[in-house]
Amino acid sequence: MKRKIGLAFICLVLAAPMLFSAGPVLEGKLLFGIGHFGARYLYHAYLTIGLVTDAWAGNAKSPEDTKQIVQHTAVFLKASIQYFNELKDFALSAEDRQYILDMNSACRDLLGQAESFLKYVEKRQDGDRQAFSRYRESAWAKIAKLNGLE
Repeated sequence: MKRKIGLAFICLVLAAPMLFSAGPVLEGKLLFGIGHFGARYLYHAYLTIGLVTDAWAGNAKSPEDTKQIVQHTAVFLKASIQYFNELKDFALSAEDRQYILDMNSACRDLLGQAESFLKYVEKRQDGDRQAFSRYRESAWAKIAKLNGLE
């Protein structure tokens, strides 16, 4: 159901210029809005995973609560990856397509970070901790670029 709602939203956003005959100005604003909110969403997903896992590491959050928050975040990230994949197939400029691909890549890194953390909580293997750190660093570099925080 969420997938259908998300896809309907994307289609509505991209179809709005045709529906409302506002032309390229509205289309540009809508694409800017998608990029703006997408980049900010990635920033907040990064913060969520980082703050919750740091709280867990400091024994301020129970493993169960932490896992639940990270799992929910992972579900949202998986849906976002699918939406970004569908969005890139529309007729976009090379610059807009690249921005969507960059958001998708950052989203995949955040998902890798979340999944590595969940594995680490279960098995306490150093490889999962290292993967968490690698994904975190990679995600931040991409998110910082998308948000102009470099």
